[in-house]
Parts: sequence; structure tokens; C-alpha cells
Amino acid sequence: MAGSLESLLRDLLDFVYPPHCGVCEGELRRGDGIVCADCWRSLEAIDSPFCQKCGLPLSTFNDLCSACAVREHIYSFARSYGLFDDLFQKIIHLFKYRRKLSLAGPLSALMTQMVEADRRFSCMEALVPVPLHPVRHRVRGYNQSQLLAQNLSRETGRALLLGALFRTVNTRSQSKLSLSERVTNVRNAFRVRDPEQVRDKRILLVDDVLTTGSTVDACSAALLSAGATQVSVITVARAVEPEPYRGR
Repeated sequence: MAGSLESLLRDLLDFVYPPHCGVCEGELRRGDGIVCADCWRSLEAIDSPFCQKCGLPLSTFNDLCSACAVREHIYSFARSYGLFDDLFQKIIHLFKYRRKLSLAGPLSALMTQMVEADRRFSCMEALVPVPLHPVRHRVRGYNQSQLLAQNLSRETGRALLLGALFRTVNTRSQSKLSLSERVTNVRNAFRVRDPEQVRDKRILLVDDVLTTGSTVDACSAALLSAGATQVSVITVARAVEPEPYRGR
């Protein structure tokens, strides 16, 4: 009885104050959640050809993009579901900064598609989320990469190594930094708490967005130094590097 009354009240409120999509502001239908089905359908997956190192889409069938052709990365390879365009930016902003935590499920489902589609992921044994510094974690209240990794672990059956990697330095935000500043900012900023957790394992590092790769490179360096045999990267979106960063 109480459940029926609650459902009736919810339907009445939705009729009087129709909920709107957090992205396009269109009217939400029952079961849509925070983002409407049309917005989810509008997200485009990165398809071949793409850089075999960083996952950036390419216009020709080359193995590497211009940046990866001259810049070495510590991680083995990285894949992202889609480009960090306006649509993805709005969805991830809701998830990351507006506490819309229910978005972790559908976002991780997109990552699962990448893991299942790329045979290079088949040998990856354990998931490690990119950690926040404890101070930033307390302020935000959650680590978006950890939520994605938890869902990805359930969806793919891979082990989740929570707390294996931690951030020792409360680094500046990377968004406004040059490439060299980004590398310096996160150098030696990560440590492995218990090397036995990662020793001789192939690790899949989980984050929300990949840009220059400086952060995941620093994480990879810490994991490999602790005994991991390989580190690859999976993210929801791939941001296109600002022009001055490319090829450096």
C-alpha cells in the first residue's frame, strides 16, 4: 500500500514538474535516470583506425598518432569509449562534480564494451582505480575512478585492488598546465601500499578521462616498480590534447 502511494505521488509530481535531462534539458521518460536515452544514444564510440598506444582516433591506418610517435608512455596501451566532446563533458561533469553517482553504472557499461571488444584486454587480471589524494577525497566525498572500477569489476569478473595504489602528493589540477608541467606535477606522486598485491600481475588502470597520459604514466611507473608485469589503461573518454602538447 505504501509503495503504491509513493509511486502515485511520484507520478503526480512528474506530471506537474516533469523531470528534465541533466544534459539536454529535454523531458525525461520513466526509467531514463538522470540522462535521457537520446543523449546516451548520441554518444559515439571511437572506432578503427585509432592509435594503438593512446587510443586517439586517426584519419589513416597508422599504428601511432603523431604524439605517440615521438613521446614514450610507460603504460602498455590505453583505450577510451569516446572522445571528450561537449556531450561527454556534460555527463562526466554531472558524475564527477555534481554527485550524480548513479551515472557510474552506465558509464562503466561503456568501458566494459571496450574491454570486451579489444582482445588486448583479455590478459588483464586486476583493476586499479587512479586514486585521489585523501584531502581531495574528503572534499569531494568519493573517487569517481573507484566507482567506475567497482562497476567494471562486477561486469567483467576481474579482481579489484582497492587501496593498492595511493597518492602521496596533493597535486595541482592538471587542466591548466603545460605538458612538461603535467609530467612534473605528478612525478613520484603515487605509491603502491603493498607490492604483493600487484606483483606479477597484469594491471588495468581505470580513470574517467585521458588527455596527455601524464597521470596514468605516473601511476604505471609506481605499479611497475612494485612488480606489476604490465599496465594498460581504460577510461570513459579521450580528450584531444591542446595543439602545443602534440608531438612533444
